[in-house]
Amino acid sequence: MKPLEIFPVKITKDLVLISFGGIPKDYAKIYGLLDFFQMREISISFLAEGSSGKGEKLLTIAINKKDYAKLSAEMEELRSVFGGQNIAIMKDVVLIRILGAHFDIQPGIANLLFRALNEAKVPVLANSTTITSSLIIVSQEQMESALRAVASVFHVPKQKGSIL
Repeated sequence: MKPLEIFPVKITKDLVLISFGGIPKDYAKIYGLLDFFQMREISISFLAEGSSGKGEKLLTIAINKKDYAKLSAEMEELRSVFGGQNIAIMKDVVLIRILGAHFDIQPGIANLLFRALNEAKVPVLANSTTITSSLIIVSQEQMESALRAVASVFHVPKQKGSIL
């Protein structure tokens, strides 16, 4: 299969990935958590919601390091706002956006992408895939390997300063 056409890959560096686990099923807690960020003018670059078992929610977000520095002094308040059991923090991550692959009309594209990342031994820390895009969060030290894996699946348009 020839590589599929996509738009230029967008990379957002200098992010911190925060996962809030054990959030009660009550959506008011999630809204309260998002309000907490909004009131502090903290921009969220990535957001994914899932289940953490026992009917509880897992909310994973990525914010830039500067916003995290503002937030770190308020972690105990943040913990009380969301009512969850744990917070996992991973610093120095990047968000890779793949746009235009049309995951909806070409079955198996996501499989090809994640297989290539697995073969390159790039752990995917978080991801979100829609019909036209895939957002992947990897550690900053794995970024180049991840981009090479993406280029093995997709025809990535050349960009100024690109490593591909």
